[in-house]
Parts: sequence; structure tokens; C-alpha cells
Amino acid sequence: MKRVEITVPDDEEDAVHEVIQEYEEDITSSKAENEGEDVIQFQVSLSSDNIDELAEELKDLKELESGELTIEVLEETARIEKGSRVKGGSSSISVQEMYQKAFEFASVSKTSYALIALASGIAVFGVSMENLMVVIGAMVIAPMLGPFISTSFGLVIGDRRLIGDSIRYSAESLVVATSAAFLVSLVVPLQPNALMRMIANPGFVTIPLSLFVGAAAALTFSTEAREALAGVAVAIALVPPTAVAGASLAIPDFQIFFDVSLVIVTNVTSLVLAGSLTFKVYGISPSTYYRKKVSEEDLRKALILSGVSLLLIISVVGYLSYVDYQNATAKTQVNSFIDNQMGDRVLQKSVDVNSDRMDVSIAVVNPEFSESDLEELLTNRVGRTVDVKLLEVQGSVEDGGG
Repeated sequence: MKRVEITVPDDEEDAVHEVIQEYEEDITSSKAENEGEDVIQFQVSLSSDNIDELAEELKDLKELESGELTIEVLEETARIEKGSRVKGGSSSISVQEMYQKAFEFASVSKTSYALIALASGIAVFGVSMENLMVVIGAMVIAPMLGPFISTSFGLVIGDRRLIGDSIRYSAESLVVATSAAFLVSLVVPLQPNALMRMIANPGFVTIPLSLFVGAAAALTFSTEAREALAGVAVAIALVPPTAVAGASLAIPDFQIFFDVSLVIVTNVTSLVLAGSLTFKVYGISPSTYYRKKVSEEDLRKALILSGVSLLLIISVVGYLSYVDYQNATAKTQVNSFIDNQMGDRVLQKSVDVNSDRMDVSIAVVNPEFSESDLEELLTNRVGRTVDVKLLEVQGSVEDGGG
């Protein structure tokens, strides 16, 4: 059960009291003043389903003009009556409660910004040490759920003010996280490493992962499940990429920055899209005809924009995946050729693949090929320029190996 406060003009007390009585007879009321006007405040305990039904019926009262009705969900209560079962809270919450939560989530306090900055800084330390546990710890303290899920909710109920506030705070959260990571990376010894590249890898799995996270966050928001769990899920999609984005700018490594920017855009788009669709499936709808029209228009635009964005991202990810495949194939061909032609005489080798060329460093005992011959053979084999640095070691294989 939820304690609900309903505020209306003083002269509409009887009409509103009659409607409330249809849902609950235990009603308390008190007179108050709001902006110089006399009002009456009713307090009543209702279930989440009844809150929405009562709100719709009160909005239909002809005696109440626009702006004269305020409904606020105060707290959860439990009623215990002799001879009856305990009435507690339901697993879902009312649309009025969601609306109230959405406005709370749409704003980010200074403390939240501080936590986001600290989480991003911690993630940078984790990346620099290649310590995944530290990065996971950073996700736990980052309060990044609110603005993104409020954006999804605002699109579904057609509240442009909520949408605007949520988008602004979402963007500010990302900027704060990236900026904090950049500043920390200036004082932390950091070079591109395997963990950075893994986080910045815009693979196809990024899209379904973010869609699942967005759906889970929306379901958590619309029920009484623990929001902290969904918050961690959202942080998984946002904290490590923003930390790597800031770090890559500080190094600088613009290829990693480009890749991780794709990951961030993919995650944000998928989060908002999945959240909006989940709210629609869950049955959330606008409360007025005007908001219904706004919701249909804005949600249609959001779906089109999200769809186009995801298609573009998929195209880029597909191209990058193809390039990675080509590079891996070329590297395999070079390693295979060296192993087959030189075998045990190879003391050390290094093969680095770039976009249009390859760098091969190799130390060989009594090589059969000159450096230029090896470059020509490998270039013809892989179809791209291969620069070879050949170190000749005189002696036998046994000597070289020892």
C-alpha cells in the first residue's frame, strides 16, 4: 500500500472526497494554503493499481480545471487489521509513482556528479593496471541509471520537459565521466593495453548486450525491484567505455578513441531504445490526448533515429570486423611462411599489422633469404607492403638456441 496525498482547491472538497471514497473510506484531510490559494489536502492509502485508476477518475472531473490537481505518492505503508490479511506493497508501482521517480532521476546532484567522476577515475586506474576487478568496482559506485531511463520513460508518456532534462543530464554525465578519466590519465602512467582494446572493441555483441541492459533497467524502474542492480548493469555499458575514451585522449590514441566512441553511441542508443520499447510493452501510456500525440511523434522520431544510428553503427562495426579479419589472416600467413621456410632457425620474431602495411622483425640463424627477398616474398603473399628487419645470426641452430 502507498500513502498518497491529493491536493485540490478548497471549494472542490466534496466532489473529490466522493471520488476518493469509492477507493478507500479511511481518508484524512486538512486545509492548507498554496501560492495564496486555499486548498484541501487528502491523504489515503491505496494500492499501486488503485492510484492510477483514482488519478484518471480525478482528472476527468469537470469541476477541476487544468493545474488544480496534484497527486503525490509519499511513502509505502502496510495496513494490519484484525481478522484480515496484511495488505502490503505490490511488485509493480503506479504510473504516478513512475512519473515522480522519473523527474527525480532526470536530475543529477553534485554528489552524483562527484561519484561519476570518482568511478571514472577508479576505472582508469583499473585499466592502467589491467585489473578487471578494479574496473568492476568502479561500475558499482557510478549512479548513471537515472537520466537514461528517464529519457525512455519521457518518450513513452510524451513529456518533452522530462525528455529535455533527461537528455541534458545524460550528456552531462558522459562528459563528466570522460573529462575525469582524461584528467586522471594525465598523471597515471598509461599506454594502450589489451584491456583498453577489449573495452574499445565495437563488436556486434555490444548491441544485444545494451538492449538487454536497457530492458532490465526499465523493468526494474517500473517495479519495486532493487534499482541498484539495474544501475550496475547500466554502468557496465557506460563507465568502462567513457573511462577509456578519456584515457585515449590523454595518451593520445585517436584510433582507440574512435572505436570506444562507437561503443558509447551504440550503448546509449540501445539503452534508450530498449527502455522505451519495454515501457510500451509493459503498458505505460500518456495520460492525456495531447501527450499521446506528443509521445507518438517523439517516439516515432526516436525509433527512426535509433534505427538509422544502429544501422550505421552496424555498418561501421561490420567494416572494422572485416578489417580485423583481414589483418589476422595476413598475420597468420606471414607467421606460417616464416615457420615453414625457416623452422627452428628462427630465434625471435615479431609481426605487427597496420592498416596498409606490416612490420616484421626476425632473428634467424644463417638465413637463406636476404632482407629484400623476404620483403618481396611476404608482400606478394599477403597483398600489402611488408617491411622486414632481418637480424642474421651466424652459427648452428644448436648454438643459436643455447
